Amino acid sequence: MAGRRARTCLALLLLTALAACATYVPPTAVSPEEFSQDLPASYGRTWSAVTFVAGASFFKIKAFEKASGLMTLDFELKDVTPYVDCGAARNDTTHQTTPALLALGFAALSLDGTANIDIRAPRRTAIQFNSQYTLGGYRPNGYGEMVKVAEWQFTSATTDTQNVNGVLVTCRSSYKIEHDFLTEVAARL
Repeated sequence: MAGRRARTCLALLLLTALAACATYVPPTAVSPEEFSQDLPASYGRTWSAVTFVAGASFFKIKAFEKASGLMTLDFELKDVTPYVDCGAARNDTTHQTTPALLALGFAALSLDGTANIDIRAPRRTAIQFNSQYTLGGYRPNGYGEMVKVAEWQFTSATTDTQNVNGVLVTCRSSYKIEHDFLTEVAARL
């Protein structure tokens, strides 16, 4: 027990020392074109491609209605760093940068969300992919149990800022989920 407490104190001292010589750099803004696309295919072909990609990936289809062009998907990820951008910690001495989520010393991260896909076809088929994200950062408590110590909630088009260890950290989608999904749909047309 004393060894665990000493390691925890050492980790907190290290985080404090790192924070003293590092600067937080927030994520850059990205245009909404990252999560919508016009496709040169019929509505029916696009719907079939969307259904195939949703069923063949990590998404769980929650609801769909072909007539309205709406599909709702749920997802839960443990490897979150490719899918969110929370900025970086830049070491003021070495000028090296580390993704903020890694620099903050979380023991675990989780990303849950719901994606709404909207398909419209007046002339060309337009597809829009909007997600609602919940990102959690976890650390062990005194008993070794993982406890959520930070939570961000944002959408494909918004950000969220939370105070972690005295640093205001802004998170947003990296648009990887949206981009990969739309790229896969387009490849199937």
